[in-house]
Amino acid sequence: MSFGYSVGDFFAAAKIIHSVSKKIKDAPEEYRRLADEVKTLGIAIQEATTATAPVSTAPGNSSRLQELGKSCHDVLVRLERELDKHGDLGSSGGGSTPGSASSGSNIFTRIVGRPTRRGWQRFRFDPDEIRKVSDQLLTHLHSFNTLQLNNASQNITSVSTGVQQLNVGQVQISQNSEARKTILVWISPVDFTSTHQDIIYRRQEGTGEWFLNSAEYQTWLRSPGETLFCPGIPGSGKTMLTAIAIDHLEARFRKTTENVGIAYIFFSYKKEGSQGLMDVLASLLRQLCAYRHPLPAEIQELYKEYTKNSDRRLTRGELVDNLDKVAQSFSQVFIFFDALDECRQGSTLLSILSEMFGLQKKRRTVNLLATSRYIPEIMSEFNDRKEGRTTPVVEVRASEADVRKYLEGQSQDLLPFARRDKELQGQIVTKIVAAVQGMFLLAQLHFQSICNHTDKKSVLQALSRLQSGSNAYEIAYEEAMGRIKRQRAGPAELAFKALAWITCATRPLRTVELQHALAVEEGEDSVDEDKITDIDDLVSYCAGLVTVNKRSGIVRLVHYTTQEYFDRERKMWFPSADDDMAAVCLRYISMPVFEQGICASWPEFDLRMVRYPLYSYAAGYWGHHARENWPACKEVLNRFQLSDPKVILAAAQVTLFGELESPRTNILTAVTGLHLMTYFGLCGAVEYFVDGCWEGKPDARRTSDDQTLLIWAAKFGREDIARSLISKGADIQARDREGRSPVWWASCCGYGEIVRLLIEHGAKCHLKDSDGLDPLSIAVRYNHEEVICALLTGAAYLALASVNPRSGDTALMYACGYLHEEAVHLLKLFLSRGASCSRSDEQGRTVLHRAAEFGPSPEVLKLLLDAGADINARDICGWRPLNYALYCHPLLNTRGFQREFSRVQAGVDLLLAHGADVNERDIAGRTPLIDLAGMGLKEEARLLISAGADLDVTDRLGRRALWYAAQRGDEEMVEILLASGAKVFEGEKDPIELAKMCKETGSTAPLVDLPDPKGAFRRFYGPAGLIFEFKFRGG
Repeated sequence: MSFGYSVGDFFAAAKIIHSVSKKIKDAPEEYRRLADEVKTLGIAIQEATTATAPVSTAPGNSSRLQELGKSCHDVLVRLERELDKHGDLGSSGGGSTPGSASSGSNIFTRIVGRPTRRGWQRFRFDPDEIRKVSDQLLTHLHSFNTLQLNNASQNITSVSTGVQQLNVGQVQISQNSEARKTILVWISPVDFTSTHQDIIYRRQEGTGEWFLNSAEYQTWLRSPGETLFCPGIPGSGKTMLTAIAIDHLEARFRKTTENVGIAYIFFSYKKEGSQGLMDVLASLLRQLCAYRHPLPAEIQELYKEYTKNSDRRLTRGELVDNLDKVAQSFSQVFIFFDALDECRQGSTLLSILSEMFGLQKKRRTVNLLATSRYIPEIMSEFNDRKEGRTTPVVEVRASEADVRKYLEGQSQDLLPFARRDKELQGQIVTKIVAAVQGMFLLAQLHFQSICNHTDKKSVLQALSRLQSGSNAYEIAYEEAMGRIKRQRAGPAELAFKALAWITCATRPLRTVELQHALAVEEGEDSVDEDKITDIDDLVSYCAGLVTVNKRSGIVRLVHYTTQEYFDRERKMWFPSADDDMAAVCLRYISMPVFEQGICASWPEFDLRMVRYPLYSYAAGYWGHHARENWPACKEVLNRFQLSDPKVILAAAQVTLFGELESPRTNILTAVTGLHLMTYFGLCGAVEYFVDGCWEGKPDARRTSDDQTLLIWAAKFGREDIARSLISKGADIQARDREGRSPVWWASCCGYGEIVRLLIEHGAKCHLKDSDGLDPLSIAVRYNHEEVICALLTGAAYLALASVNPRSGDTALMYACGYLHEEAVHLLKLFLSRGASCSRSDEQGRTVLHRAAEFGPSPEVLKLLLDAGADINARDICGWRPLNYALYCHPLLNTRGFQREFSRVQAGVDLLLAHGADVNERDIAGRTPLIDLAGMGLKEEARLLISAGADLDVTDRLGRRALWYAAQRGDEEMVEILLASGAKVFEGEKDPIELAKMCKETGSTAPLVDLPDPKGAFRRFYGPAGLIFEFKFRGG
């Protein structure tokens, strides 16, 4: 079938994509998503155009490829028309001229160039048209991916003679690159590449060479397993030197074939919430995995399993284990930690360093370089005498040469009269170099203070007043604020507002978010685009205190010390910042445009975030700003909670983004303004509006899944609101659609104080949800120790009564499976409250089975045995606790649990000492040794053999351990059994030769040819939910 579409047109589509990408690369942040979608669609085409080998394809795929090519061209033309409606998006200079070689009929080539900023500010998509285009892009992207998958093992037909042909390998690489990216983002969404590149972009050429040439750095570079600690005073240039060192290593090893991995973390005071131990480990793992082609097989398997039915992430144990394995695959690994002092202090920082030092102990090929301010707690970690750790130190100070190079490189920022006066420039450099005393940031601030002077005399006077020493930053910041105040009223007001937003924002702001925040006006129903201030102008108004990351679009204060200064002087400079920000956010999310309600799909949701850049921040954080002084926002709060319900639901879709599985989830059909106030913890506001709008009835309205205000207070940890609602008569036993009460939610989310409050007021703690879980069981599953203690103390009957009616699991069983080993005291508390050790679940497993399966911790096993647990209890497969202790650790490792053999051995030894029989059979007649031989668990097999396991006992099919080992081609296991005395009976084949044959051919020939017994398979669910099949001899 012909679609009348030639390969020339197909490659023209690729050129269009390239042109659009070039054009939009300089667009404001909110439009780059469009470029990303276009580039994603074009990946296969762009990769394919580099192919040179002749290609061929299956008949059906050729026509499909042509069809896709035409469809892609059509959708790009539609997108073209949307862009063409806005002529002022064209180049501001240097574009094609009519009649030139580049001005063909293709409209895209005519509009390529650097778009004018004002044009982009006015650019707006037609909602219906762009939604259609977006849907088409996604559809064709899916079609391309499907076609690539189908052609993974085939060549694709040449579409026309004389044109480069598409290469199968390249198409597969394109597809794999998308899969790689998805898995890497799953490991960690945090990528510091743009941070590093932005820092390096600001580097003055030639600076930092003293550090790279220092003996300490060179020794660290050449010595595997070394650590280098680089402390420095604030503003000395630690982050820049870290970036320079990373850049140096990347350039050095890029030119070699050495197998080297480089990973780095730039800690930031503004990102404390995303810089925990798990975040750091995950980011390091992601960066090192990115070097591996293909990605490590274990990572790919974990991704497939964990994303099959949920979005589970890697556990701490998995992160540490896989980081170790990936590090092992390199000849050397370099890890950088910049600004450890900006990491959350306390256990988080200590845990991060502990894991890194542990990794270095195991892998002597891992080098660590860390920078920090002079913090005693941090410095002591790098010189721990108990651990025998003495780390080389290089003090980071801005060298005079580096400061001089930096200042000379900034001379173009001086006013014209100063640029013409070389002698004056020399004085500026000399005076600033003398004043900064190793503080690079101070050089920047001093230079900024000089730039705005309009004559030589004022410049010289300013130079004579330059401050140095410990309070120099304080004085420099005060002088900068003075310069801002002395500006004209308009710029000064904008600068103060911008600094307030940047300083007090809950998370870092993108430039476009800040621009919209400053453009919101009281009484207006929308943001006037003519009110948007150019970001470069805003930065200039702020007197050098603000900087913009060009790659990420994040606007921030120039340094950590700037934030510290404003935090100390917040009442002086920004006394009403939170009130003003809350009011702006509430006005923004109350705009009439949001009366459309929630978005029906995630693409539509993403498009809303692009069109209304402040909406994500405003809806997500307005309550944080209103919490401190909600009465100042009473009027705008009242308007919001009385506004169109669809406006509130639209805001809730953003506020509860992390809680949603899909955009149209039921929770979003009846959320009220008071529910959102409860979520944010606005206790006074909730009390005021319950009395004023709900006539004092806190249960007057529920969400569509039947959740009351009290349930939300319990769910989100708002104890003061919960107490207030109870005093107003809220139903303490209220249950939502899933049967979950306030005490259930407080238990699930780990709020012990709220659990105690609810118990004090008579909450029924035995009520189960639709999954059969009561508050105690759910608290155990999430390892909430405080809640567990509160429940067992305030509702002791739960220890015996907590049984899941669907599975038969007791809370004590969950405790043995989910609690950490150090929580033995909680198991003792369970037992002291009457928890049963003899009850079994629907699979026949007792609490001792669970302890053996998830441990086996000798301390826990002994505790349960002393409490009367039956060591010979059998599950429905006939497995005893000994079987679980022996088999389950390799099975569990594939599901995220980590166990060392030394612990297995300790647990097995304890069970044997208490009378466990090594030769007990299960319902298939198999002993533990037979199963171990079939599983290939050699260490465990040796352990049982040394304990007296029978080597020649047979199962119900007449097969011995030796048979199973040979059948799976396990020569080593065969040799272990033979060396231990296993017999080879008359008529049997040589087991070692048989094992070799089975390994080579993949066959499963038995030791002796037996007739296939008549029988049937029975299926059982064994440990960890794995399915086991046993075949029984028939009659």
